[in-house]
Amino acid sequence: MKRVTFWLAVTALAVVTAASTVALAGEGPVAGVDLGFATPMNAFKDRAKIGGFLSPFVGYNLNDYVGLMGNAEILGFSNKDRAGIGDNDSTWAAGAIAGPRFSLPIGDGEAYMTFQAGVFTGLAPQSPIDGTSWGYSTGGGVNQKIMDRLSLGAFLRYNQLDQRVTGNNGRDTLEFLTGGISLTYDLSKPEAPPAPAPVAQAPAPTPAPTPMV
Repeated sequence: MKRVTFWLAVTALAVVTAASTVALAGEGPVAGVDLGFATPMNAFKDRAKIGGFLSPFVGYNLNDYVGLMGNAEILGFSNKDRAGIGDNDSTWAAGAIAGPRFSLPIGDGEAYMTFQAGVFTGLAPQSPIDGTSWGYSTGGGVNQKIMDRLSLGAFLRYNQLDQRVTGNNGRDTLEFLTGGISLTYDLSKPEAPPAPAPVAQAPAPTPAPTPMV
């Protein structure tokens, strides 16, 4: 049931995004990086401690409200020791996700929500994440412009991978939260200044009358 709900949500958001792409004019590309914490949830919390998260991203704003975004993610967690079992000391994973982004402009900033899906893979054997699977990330955040093209923000997201926590007898899916700060740089071309108003031409002088002889 969880998988059916997940794929229905992905399909619905893809349809909304495609319709928006056709109907609305583009605003330009952005790039940046998310940096912060990653904290395990549920069964994953039994095997790992809070860790770190790094995610460079690129995106394209279709207008002030709808855009597309893709992230590359690196996750690291410190593992909890289990007596008599040769676990890896750390859990490392990488992922690539993409999806729609919905924004609400607020002054020189914004509040936004994202829903992205993609592929995640474990990088450390004998750790809670040691497989490759589909996964998704959803959440939101806020951004505030601090320079002409640079924004600083904060975010919080829920993440779920379509695999079981290794070593936990196959119970529960693998879930974690990510949160932290964002830096976003606007790569769109600046708008051209308006053309100057045409200068009014002075009327031609009236020729002097020809004197009569």
